[in-house]
Amino acid sequence: MIMGETPYHKARTEQELLINIYTKPLKFELPGRKCSPKMQNLIKQMLQVQEVDRISWDDLFNQFGLSVENEEQSVDVEKLFICLFNMRNHMNYKHYISVDLLEKYQQNKIYANKESQYEKMLFYLSLSVKKESEKILQVVIESEQNRQSMYLKNKNLMALANSLRMEHNYYQTIFDDIYNLMIRNGIQNIIFNDNQIGYTIEKKQLTDMDLRNLNLYSLDLAKCLVRQILENVQVRLQQFPPKDNEQSQEYIHTLVSANYLIDLMTIEQKMQVESEIPFEQYHQEKSFFESPIQYLNVLQAKFIGLK
Repeated sequence: MIMGETPYHKARTEQELLINIYTKPLKFELPGRKCSPKMQNLIKQMLQVQEVDRISWDDLFNQFGLSVENEEQSVDVEKLFICLFNMRNHMNYKHYISVDLLEKYQQNKIYANKESQYEKMLFYLSLSVKKESEKILQVVIESEQNRQSMYLKNKNLMALANSLRMEHNYYQTIFDDIYNLMIRNGIQNIIFNDNQIGYTIEKKQLTDMDLRNLNLYSLDLAKCLVRQILENVQVRLQQFPPKDNEQSQEYIHTLVSANYLIDLMTIEQKMQVESEIPFEQYHQEKSFFESPIQYLNVLQAKFIGLK
């Protein structure tokens, strides 16, 4: 392919070809053909008579910067990117829910006033996001140190790492806001006396098992909170039917929060069996019902389907 002719092409028989291989040198001076000294050397190494003297596959790949080790590192970096990307999607969705619960705190509290479940869910969600973000950043730092050359060549991974760092600062800010809200409302002791919350706060670095327990506990809190919201919304709808669209929207806004929590429960259950999570679907608009009664009926069926 390089020279336009096969080696020892003038041989007319197998015997003549063998004689040429053993007695005649390779020629690289052919009309209209150029071959660099590096390529000439490579071809000579590939055409050694004795197999043991020929260039190895590893050495051949190294000639072009395509070592087996580099290929393995490239695969590892790609796997790392997918892993971080999925963890980030999960973390972002929990953060999205914690922001929704925080923005609707005063409104939603009307429907969830038992044993400070709403505050526990709100605080624990933001805490778990913060802790998971710290865990992911630790993975990023270790990966940068151990795979620096391959890491710097992967623009997607570098961009993702930068995004994770910036998002972590925002997660910390939201956590601080929720933490201060608990203090202002005088319920920080109730929150911190929860064994799982207290353990998560005190532990500086979470293990994979800790993260798993985080998700399971979030699942338990979400179940309790959704049950409270759906039951209390149903009672209030019976006592105070909406008289206009504005009152209907108040109910619907709370039901949207419940819908997010049900989706969170669905996601956590899927993660236990390592199912693929279509996060973009869960971010879709959820306030598409005009009737809060209709929305409530749909969510009740959806909630029962999770049990």
